[in-house]
Amino acid sequence: MKVTDTEERIAKIEAAASETDGKAHELEDDLFLEVLEATANGAKNPRALAAAAIKSADLEINRWLE
Repeated sequence: MKVTDTEERIAKIEAAASETDGKAHELEDDLFLEVLEATANGAKNPRALAAAAIKSADLEINRWLE
C-alpha cells in the first residue's frame, strides 16, 4: 500500500460524504482496516500510511447512524 493510494481513497471518501446511507463511513472503516493490515504485514512506510489515513478524520461525514 502506498501513501498515494491512501490519499486517493480519502478523496473517494470525501466524494461519498454526500450520500445518506453511511457509504463514506464504510469506506473510511475499510481504509483504516487496510492500513492496519499493511502495517501488520510489514509495510515499509507505516507511519506515513497512518498519517495519511488519519486525515480522513477531518472530513465532515456521517459516522453515526441510527
